[in-house]
Amino acid sequence: MEKEERGRQLVEEWKKKDPFLLDVEGFLKFLDERLKEEEKESVRQDDMKLHDGLFRRLMEKNLPEKHVLKERKFWFREIAVGFTEAGVDKEDIQREYEPKLEEPFEEDLRKTYRKMCELNFVDIWWYRKVMQRRISEKYGPYVSSLIKFIDYLMVVEDRVWIIEGKERPNFGAIGQVLVGETLFSKDYPSFEIRKGIVCLERDLLNESTCEKFQISIFGP
Repeated sequence: MEKEERGRQLVEEWKKKDPFLLDVEGFLKFLDERLKEEEKESVRQDDMKLHDGLFRRLMEKNLPEKHVLKERKFWFREIAVGFTEAGVDKEDIQREYEPKLEEPFEEDLRKTYRKMCELNFVDIWWYRKVMQRRISEKYGPYVSSLIKFIDYLMVVEDRVWIIEGKERPNFGAIGQVLVGETLFSKDYPSFEIRKGIVCLERDLLNESTCEKFQISIFGP
């Protein structure tokens, strides 16, 4: 019923510019484009829910390094990497501290925000709001489009965990972790790096590969 109702809504939307549906080809193209857009948005929303849930799991279960007190850890989401590999100068990689940004935060989030600025980590929000334009203006739009994002980072002292969140530890997750490790190590060479995948299901065929590359699995 929901699909039928959505179909009727799209017909009514098209009829505002073509009341008698005379342009059949145009209508079919419009319908195809809108349905593809909505399908992409639905997938994006599902992906956001998955990543939100996996991030909460990491923090609630105090992962990775469960033996270390939570108070000594910092968790971050969607951190940009690849600046060095893309040829961006270090002075152009700046996560500027803005006191007003932390005003609505509770104390735990304020500590996380301050730590992010201290470590000079660039989250996806700051990158898209501020840095992407700067890099595009100085290095060109192509360079700014090269930047990648690591799903989650967990920092404790001089160690950082690079973690990807997926339904299962598939080829994509393994590849993203390895690429993330390489790019992060060039941008932030002072850290000892460890790797992991947090997931909803295990994948027995890929676990030996994860062991080979020292990728920990945080599954169900």
